[in-house]
Amino acid sequence: MKEDDTYVAGCNGSCREEEDDGPKTMQEEMNDILEAFYSEVGEQEMYEFQQFMESATKQSIAEGALDCPDECPSFELEDQDGDKVTLGDVLKKGPLVLQFYRGKWCPLCNAQLQRLQRAGLPLFNEKGATLVAVSPMLPDGTQYLSTKRDLQFSVCSDVGNTLAKKFNITMEVTPEFREMHLRQGKNLPEENGDETWEIPLPATYVIDQNGIIVFSFIDNDPHIRCDIDEIAAAIPSDKKENDVCIFPRIRTVNRKDISSTFKRSSDIKHLFGKRK
Repeated sequence: MKEDDTYVAGCNGSCREEEDDGPKTMQEEMNDILEAFYSEVGEQEMYEFQQFMESATKQSIAEGALDCPDECPSFELEDQDGDKVTLGDVLKKGPLVLQFYRGKWCPLCNAQLQRLQRAGLPLFNEKGATLVAVSPMLPDGTQYLSTKRDLQFSVCSDVGNTLAKKFNITMEVTPEFREMHLRQGKNLPEENGDETWEIPLPATYVIDQNGIIVFSFIDNDPHIRCDIDEIAAAIPSDKKENDVCIFPRIRTVNRKDISSTFKRSSDIKHLFGKRK
């Protein structure tokens, strides 16, 4: 079974907060999607994916990524409507919430973008912040995703990972794992229009109106995502409020341990173990 947006659709477009056991965090929603996916795959696919995750972690992308109080690189991107989105124009209006995601083939990214719209936009708008999402997908893929998910914020194409490389957050799907991705329907060269097999590690940034990063969230495990309340709390309410970074990079610690759900002989600690 492919790791596509079937699992997102299975949660009514996104795992809703109105659950019997109370509101879910962003990470709890990610865990639900992972649990649905891994309950369906076989031993070999589980093993291959674990090996891929270990390979990705060893690239240590997060350690070299831009962090606060670094200056945000300038950019000019095209959004789903064909409009230009530039750093300068966005910051004239207020702070920027910048979300890097992998592509429309990623169910966790689909769920995260929908949650950002549903729960994040009202909070961000209250503080005068603009939300912009970025992936290396070609414009056609960006338009497809934003239309299918009815996203009401700028979703931009960063073809060639030009901006992601400035943030030092690109990772390579190495040759030994490309066949696995192709079997799962993740033809990255076709989606992104190049042969590099490079994708951004999911990352969330808040940039103040001075162009300074005041908050960053990135983890070498691409299944770890930032909760919206943490993003909203980092948005400065005044242009001069954050002369220095007061919101250091946050790493989540609430990853749900779901390994007991699966009666498997293979070692799945890396996939489902709690983060330290």
